Amino acid sequence: MTNQALLRNSVLLGVLAGWGGCAGDGDKASPDKGQGDDDDTATVGDDDDDTTGPALVEVFVNEAVPLNRTGLTDESGAFPDWVELYNAGSADVDLEGYWLTDDVDDIFKWQFPAGVTIEAGGFLVIFCDEDVAQGPLHASFNLGGLDGEDVALFGRNVDANPLVDAFEDLTLARPDTSFARVPDGGPTIQEDGTPSPGSTNQ
Repeated sequence: MTNQALLRNSVLLGVLAGWGGCAGDGDKASPDKGQGDDDDTATVGDDDDDTTGPALVEVFVNEAVPLNRTGLTDESGAFPDWVELYNAGSADVDLEGYWLTDDVDDIFKWQFPAGVTIEAGGFLVIFCDEDVAQGPLHASFNLGGLDGEDVALFGRNVDANPLVDAFEDLTLARPDTSFARVPDGGPTIQEDGTPSPGSTNQ
């Protein structure tokens, strides 16, 4: 073997040894835990000091009623349009900094404020009524039937706003009818004449 080949092999072995050391140094959070947390029950989605990529979450846009007329009411007794999220993961997800929108080409419609968490295996309903003064679960846009529009959840700014999940190009909704994933978090989206805000889709 020539001196040049020996040198090339020596460099390659050095690089591989360096990778092996990094993989076992314990500096990175395990993918099945919250970033920067130490146990399996940790909250996912915290900023902490890790800005290398999006938190691994399993949150789905699970159901939406774009024309709520006689169904779910908000705190004031009104009938706003609403969106339901479902957390299929095994850890609670802190939604602070995530974005909800009715247009995948316009990410920054409404940002979740501090203090909004969706529990593991749980559901969260957001009212889409352009009335953020009513509380932290009132978005700054309404759905208005959604003819050809979307409902989408995007990640935090610190994670470069990845698309988490979406209903895209929905047809015009009928009053008091939802678009729903059946089963919860599944790939099939269908119209449902009996919406189930805050509970499992049948």
